[in-house]
Amino acid sequence: FPTRRSSDLKIWKIIEDDQPDDIGVTAKEYDYAGWQYQSGMGVGIPNHALAIKCYERSASMGYYKAMMSLAEIYHKDGNMDEYYKWLLEAALVGEIPKAFYELGELYFKGEYVNQDYEKAYKYFEIASENGAEGAKYYIALYADKGLIEPRDEKKAIVYYIGGAKEYDTRCWERLDELHVEY
Repeated sequence: FPTRRSSDLKIWKIIEDDQPDDIGVTAKEYDYAGWQYQSGMGVGIPNHALAIKCYERSASMGYYKAMMSLAEIYHKDGNMDEYYKWLLEAALVGEIPKAFYELGELYFKGEYVNQDYEKAYKYFEIASENGAEGAKYYIALYADKGLIEPRDEKKAIVYYIGGAKEYDTRCWERLDELHVEY
């Protein structure tokens, strides 16, 4: 069983006993405690409810990584309302590229939200500009298929190549179909 640090014990006591935070735990410390509860590292066995509680405290302090952790948890749980809420928070407050990418996918596919190619594209642009994996594929797809603007194969190829350099197999496959060497 892992050795417990005294600072962890204080945080765990606050969380487990639902006590007020009188020791000034930082958002980053709550986030770390959330990870510990989620993974079971240092706490023995995973505790889903306490992980959420830690992440929520961290997120309420403006810690964007905790917002993304909450989004991921709720997505796995199938709670789309909470997933969307925390994903949006992570994108708007934390400007997390992955959050913009996932919002883009929701709007592109019309999952949980009404399908909206223009809104999806805006999210994919932000995600792509900030290095989110997979975003270049969607920008290329828009240009390739002419989804909101006239088809632009040159632009599509540029983005497919960019995605291929990031090891996105969807981009490799499309470049092969277009007979483009990269």
